[in-house]
Amino acid sequence: MSKTRYFALLLVFLCLCGCDHQTNGRYFLKHPEKLKAILLKCESAPTLQMRQDSQCLFAANLFNQIINLSRELEASPENFGKKILSLQMQQAQLKEQVASIKQRVLKAKGDESNFPSLQKKLQKLVKKLQKLSEEISLRQALVAEIEGM
Repeated sequence: MSKTRYFALLLVFLCLCGCDHQTNGRYFLKHPEKLKAILLKCESAPTLQMRQDSQCLFAANLFNQIINLSRELEASPENFGKKILSLQMQQAQLKEQVASIKQRVLKAKGDESNFPSLQKKLQKLVKKLQKLSEEISLRQALVAEIEGM
């Protein structure tokens, strides 16, 4: 498989991974009954292996994250807002880094020694950017839910 095709497939895969609304914290914040149903199903699962599947672990981690963020927001709304702004600044910097690395990847297509390391660096940055974007989105959704009450 050519490097260009591999790179294109990687980007498509990363985009698709971020598009599943069922595994999005914002989705579950708007539909807490669905999160509760998953948590109850996982809690009553007959085997440890079933309780530790990816959906159960995701739901439990998300629940804990929402609780912690709610406490953080309640303790200091101003600091919570400042944290969102700080994360958004980090996000902008990461986006610039991703764009820069993408350009370097495109230029390094013919360079067998440099191409794999640039691809790995790009993958790590994209993953970090995705995680940061999810945290920002969850924080903003929590604020929106609180303001909408």
